[in-house]
Amino acid sequence: LQTADGATTARSASRTSLRRAAQCVGRHSKLLRFAGAQRSTHASRSARLVVRADRAEEARKRKEEFSKKMNDMIKAEQRWQRNLKEGLVLSVSAEDGEEMVVSGEYKLLDVRQEDEYESVHVSPCVHVPLFTENTSDEWKDRLKRFGDFIFGAGWWTGSKTMTANKAFPDGVRAELPDENQPVLVVCQTGKNSIMACDLLRNMGYQKVAWVNGGFSSILPGQFERGNMKVEGDLENLQLASVSGVSGALGYTREQAAQRGGRLQGYIRVAALLIVVDVMAYYLLKAFE
Repeated sequence: LQTADGATTARSASRTSLRRAAQCVGRHSKLLRFAGAQRSTHASRSARLVVRADRAEEARKRKEEFSKKMNDMIKAEQRWQRNLKEGLVLSVSAEDGEEMVVSGEYKLLDVRQEDEYESVHVSPCVHVPLFTENTSDEWKDRLKRFGDFIFGAGWWTGSKTMTANKAFPDGVRAELPDENQPVLVVCQTGKNSIMACDLLRNMGYQKVAWVNGGFSSILPGQFERGNMKVEGDLENLQLASVSGVSGALGYTREQAAQRGGRLQGYIRVAALLIVVDVMAYYLLKAFE
């Protein structure tokens, strides 16, 4: 009996020990899981902090890059104005520019983009575009073109995403090798040509003139004297930049400046509204 009681006591002590050991293992496992969860939480927090730091750094770099571009643009505009004020670049009207080319003293340099030049241009002239269309397949350039078209009013004006023509200096030197040759620079509105004048001065050209207002400021018949003539699909140099929905509707400044242009624009807009109204009417009738 004593032996049986001792065995029972031993088994009970063994079960108690096993139960306590299991409880210890359970508590230890919980502690390990808790520690693992804490480490995972700390790791995720650290990762989020790293991501936030990277985003903040990227935002700071973009802001610095934007500020640098704005400062460069301000400095460039100040330099252009200083060139005009000091006479380093001569600002002339379209009429005076025509006289300078007819006299044979100045060579006409057209820095407009390819599509504007092909639509209509003055012959003879030297054509070297200052900007070319951005046709890169990189996703950043594709995204920029999409943004310019949707949010930059490209659909309305027909303007394209452009990039600086790196071959501009070499192209000018190939066509005008003599730096002492006087050059009359022209574009469509005068903005690109004033930039080109600054580049020509930096390249060493001594006599540079700029057509203030570009081809958009000329009158009918100008740049058609002497051996000069207007060639291309269009007959009017003022309308070379007209494109997009605004051009189709005749609702641009250049078209409005033409004889009866404003009235034609109103007529086109009214016709479009009538067509849209008729299409909506028949569309609703089809679903009734």
